[in-house]
Amino acid sequence: MKQQTGIKFFVNNVASRISIALFCCALCVVSQSCDRTISGKNNKYYSATDSTSIMNLISLADSIAEWNIDAMKLYNDSAYQKSKLAQFNYGEARATAQRANYHRLKSDYVLATEDALKAEKLYDLCGKIEDKVNLKVLYANIYKEMGGEKATISYLDKALEYANDAKDLAEKNSYTEGVVYALNVKGIIIRDISFQSNNKNLQDSAFN
Repeated sequence: MKQQTGIKFFVNNVASRISIALFCCALCVVSQSCDRTISGKNNKYYSATDSTSIMNLISLADSIAEWNIDAMKLYNDSAYQKSKLAQFNYGEARATAQRANYHRLKSDYVLATEDALKAEKLYDLCGKIEDKVNLKVLYANIYKEMGGEKATISYLDKALEYANDAKDLAEKNSYTEGVVYALNVKGIIIRDISFQSNNKNLQDSAFN
């Protein structure tokens, strides 16, 4: 029995790491900037150099997220501040989403969901569908981890809802990578639900 439990934990841990790695790769997919709103006479227009510098910082933060979250936060905070100064909405959105991921990694799920909501509004402003898919996958991971830590099926159900939303939005917009990310995390969530409910049929379906 102990051996079976250990195997389940190992498989769950490896699969979760794969899901998170796929999500971090997804955050790097889109690099185009979106138009800013002009807020007054002191408005600063960002240049191509500004946006490139900001996106490089965010990509660097993405690349080290799983093994050095303190450095990740340092680079991401710099990207966020530069984005705000330059009024580069897309950079601000990406940095805010990455900050949500930072809070997830620190198990601060309230702040993670708050930042994810802010990022979602900015993505809507910019019309960034693929990033919104990736953000829904982040939401799914947040609730999945909440459900795992608290052994609460309702959180896992919410995670499954976000994973399905991500898949549907990705399919609607022919975003193949997003479909893969969503299906991957969906399988992990279904498996976690099956472990908590001891439903073998769900365990089998998670791998099909």
